[in-house]
Amino acid sequence: MPKSVIGFSPCPLGRHSGGKSRDNSRINEADNHSEMFQYPEFVVAYESGVDQVARFDASIEIFGDAKTVKVCIDTPFVKGLPTTMIVKETLPDGSHRESTTRRTHEDSFTLELQEVYQWVVEGKTPKTSPTDARQDLEVLGMLMKAVAA
Repeated sequence: MPKSVIGFSPCPLGRHSGGKSRDNSRINEADNHSEMFQYPEFVVAYESGVDQVARFDASIEIFGDAKTVKVCIDTPFVKGLPTTMIVKETLPDGSHRESTTRRTHEDSFTLELQEVYQWVVEGKTPKTSPTDARQDLEVLGMLMKAVAA
């Protein structure tokens, strides 16, 4: 759980064109934004946006001193696209290693649906608790306060 939001920046797409997109429609200044969250031991940068490029780009990347781990989530709108993990690291001898892992070729939606089935039919405890959901709302509240400031 972050302690606070230490930075928020709306990044309007249309600033270069007077607030208009290529098709001359008005661009909402909330279309793109970035935030920085202060955790007890580290800072998280979050970026989100919508533009006119036909793509789905979602990933989480963790940076360490000698290793980065990136989890790439392909579009949830096409069945069968797996989540990919890319690890880039510097080894003790100074060489570089990069590996790509796909745990399964099941798409995220199918995996989530299987989890819901296990909760309902088999009584399995969900990974995400009501406490987690409440903390999500607290983070959203932090963001809303940062936007209003």
